[in-house]
Amino acid sequence: MKCFILNEMVNSKEALEQLSLFLYTMQNYERITTCLPISEGLRSFDGISSTVPAALNNFEQDSVAIDVRLMLQRKYFSYKDAVQIRKLAQYLKRTNLVDKGAMNQFDKKLDELKNSEVELSLQDGTIVSGQVSNIEDATYGTLLHADRNRAERLVNTPGDIRLLALSPFVIKREDLLFHFRDLCLEANIEPLCSSGRKTASILRWLETSNKDLLITNSPFWTNVVGHNASEEELDEIVGQTSNEDKFALLTAMNFLHLLLMSLWTLKPCASW
Repeated sequence: MKCFILNEMVNSKEALEQLSLFLYTMQNYERITTCLPISEGLRSFDGISSTVPAALNNFEQDSVAIDVRLMLQRKYFSYKDAVQIRKLAQYLKRTNLVDKGAMNQFDKKLDELKNSEVELSLQDGTIVSGQVSNIEDATYGTLLHADRNRAERLVNTPGDIRLLALSPFVIKREDLLFHFRDLCLEANIEPLCSSGRKTASILRWLETSNKDLLITNSPFWTNVVGHNASEEELDEIVGQTSNEDKFALLTAMNFLHLLLMSLWTLKPCASW
């Protein structure tokens, strides 16, 4: 992975960590949203009245898809979050791993998104202006939190109107997130991944405890409840094993030995 210098607030290691964290979260974002697709009718909605029927044709499923995206997107547009998209864009720009023109184009799209506006006139006469206000009403009024004032505005807004107000903004934000994901991948930044420790992950129920983790001779199985087998226990196991099972175990061990060899041939297998 290439190294680079950042002159402000964050060093290269921290920047890479944040960008790799973003890529990892986007893997989960894509996994979840793939299971909750948005209908083509709603994706094609452009504010023209003639496109409204198609946009609302899959109302219930689309409403869930938009609500879930609202919750998932919050961290990318929350100022204090580690993966706030504008902050990450500055990190990536300073790496010089991405074409300046491509980054400037991304910044332009981000600004256009911020400046897009919508206004809702509610049943009680209240006017809610701006995409951010409408996003926050939905997010903090009922999805992630329960704010009464925001919830009252939601109650006074028909669901189809709210969906039409929110969905274009949510879809544009999603497109931007995937665009930035692609820019990071093009810069050869890798997603956060496993530490590579060769220890088995084990799910245990409450009747066991860490005191039962007594295996030390086989590092891979140190998370398993058990202990190191004594010679007496091994002799007992061998004595209880049939000759047929012993032959199968030896054959498997020989096959595993061949697989672990850097160069191997099928010739020894012919004698088995």
